[in-house]
Parts: sequence; C-alpha cells; structure tokens
Amino acid sequence: MPRHPAPPPVPRNVERLRVNDLLFIDAYLSNGRNAVDAYRQVHPKAKYTSASASSCKLLGKNKVKLEIARRIQTDGGITRAFVESGILEACRLAREARDPEAIARTHMDAAKLAGFLVEKREDVTPASAAGVLGREAMREELRQCLVQLERN
Repeated sequence: MPRHPAPPPVPRNVERLRVNDLLFIDAYLSNGRNAVDAYRQVHPKAKYTSASASSCKLLGKNKVKLEIARRIQTDGGITRAFVESGILEACRLAREARDPEAIARTHMDAAKLAGFLVEKREDVTPASAAGVLGREAMREELRQCLVQLERN
C-alpha cells in the first residue's frame, strides 16, 4: 500500500483553529457577516445574549481575524450578500432611469441568483414532459417570482 506523505508540521508559533472556530468562520462569511447568527448556527442551543458575547470574543481572536482576512483576500470579498446587494442596487437604478431593458436584465439576474432560473445548457427533459408547461404558463410563473423579489 502506498504511503501518503505526512502534512508539513505547523510551526510552534502558529496556533491551529479549532473545528468550531472554522465552522463559525464559514457561517460568518456565508450569511453576510452576521456574527450572532453564525455563532447560533454552530451552537443552536445558545441564547441570543450569550451568542452575542461569544461571537464578539471569537471575532477578537487573532487567529480568527487572520483566517477571515485570508479568506476575504482569497475570494476578493465576493460573497452572496455582496452580489445580492449589487443586483438590488442595479434594479433600483434601472427603475429610477425607467429603462425597461435594464429592469428586465437585472430582474433576470436576481431570479438566477435566487435559484428561480438556471441557464439552459442542454435539454435533459424527456420528450413527454417538454410540453407540460406552455410559454404563457412559464411567463406567468416568472412574473410571480419577480413580483415576490420586488417585495423582498
């Protein structure tokens, strides 16, 4: 059986992050950087007040700060929340400019981000199911999704 090389040793002056710290960082970066919600995702039984205090302590740890900074630098700070806020701002600007094409484009982007639409790469539906929803039914469903997006 081939042996895999051992991972390089961690220098003594560098502390490793605990699993709960890593889970907290993942939740923190994926939920729009809400520390209390991230802490409560990792510790679901924690009360709000204790989650608030504990998340503040976690964010104060140097090793947690460094890992968050490293991840933000790695992904350029592009998060789902960042993209969502940009699309919503573009929707608002398009409405103010009364530009129907820009409104349609930004709403399509928002629908794709929300998972209502996916770009069609190839037809993978069986031939019998292809005619189930007509064009008008699909348009109406899309209109309803867009109206819901505007309300949010």
